[in-house]
Amino acid sequence: FMLGDEMLIAPIYDPSGKRSLYLPQGVWTNLATNEELQGRRSIEIETKALPVFARNGTIVPLDAPAGMALHYFPKLAAEFFILERDVNDWTQLHAAPADDIMRLEIQSKVPRDYEWVVHHAEKPSSVGFEQQKYIEATSHAALKAQGWFYDASLKNLHIRAHVEAGEDRVIHINW
Repeated sequence: FMLGDEMLIAPIYDPSGKRSLYLPQGVWTNLATNEELQGRRSIEIETKALPVFARNGTIVPLDAPAGMALHYFPKLAAEFFILERDVNDWTQLHAAPADDIMRLEIQSKVPRDYEWVVHHAEKPSSVGFEQQKYIEATSHAALKAQGWFYDASLKNLHIRAHVEAGEDRVIHINW
């Protein structure tokens, strides 16, 4: 079934752990494997986990040990709104590629630690905004706020930021 037009969830009812499914138009990422798949075709999958796919141009917020992980599947711009405890407060997330940079933005209504996970990215030359340069970590375990780590095996870029309530945090990724 589809969750909006950006997520596809494909429960497996067969004890073999296999099923076929149709991926609609677009480029899809299997959240369990980080594999990119072209849409408009049927595929066969085998897994013990619940198959979940995100379409290119999606932000998927997930709980993480270091706060909230914001998984972004680029090539297209994306936005997401988080309803906070006070129903009048919305945290806004925006991501957009543009030429040789990518702009990530968090307009947070509550203080929170965030970790952007930009999937299927090349290693950047720098990460930051204006005078604030983020520091490259040597491992994901060593990643701290205002830092970044590139996982070459998955081609995922991890960026951590602490954002205060009412703050608008912009991050540019340069290639």
